[in-house]
Amino acid sequence: SSGINAEYGGMYGDELDATKRMFDQQNALLKDTSTVVLHVNMPFVAGVLQWCQGMRERISLIKRKLAQINHGAIESAEALIVFQKYEQMMELLQTFEVSIYNDWTNSVGEVSELNLDLPLLTRNDESKLISVNFDPQLVSVLREVRYLESGKRED
Repeated sequence: SSGINAEYGGMYGDELDATKRMFDQQNALLKDTSTVVLHVNMPFVAGVLQWCQGMRERISLIKRKLAQINHGAIESAEALIVFQKYEQMMELLQTFEVSIYNDWTNSVGEVSELNLDLPLLTRNDESKLISVNFDPQLVSVLREVRYLESGKRED
């Protein structure tokens, strides 16, 4: 009984601890530098949401496999503590994700309105050349939307 619990529960507990350390590192980096480590070329919000999804999948897969074990060890006090850690980690990821997403949605309307009210084409008075007046902030919003849509996020 304790063999399965110590081996599998211990490995899963270690995996949860590793996930929590990665989460704490991302959170500290965000607080210190207003950035996080993301996949290459991912916009910030979509990248954070994808990272959180990856962390959830990482710990959920192991939990599902443990739940399939038909053994009393997964009902032990130690296993219950590990499953409690899982629930706490899932809640932390959800809270982090919602916070990042809500911060973005609270500012995206204003950024969009300001930039969409500007003329799309401008003429340089000296050279008379016409150029596209497309603000980088608007490009950033459009990239986020494109990635969020491709990630099928609807909230």
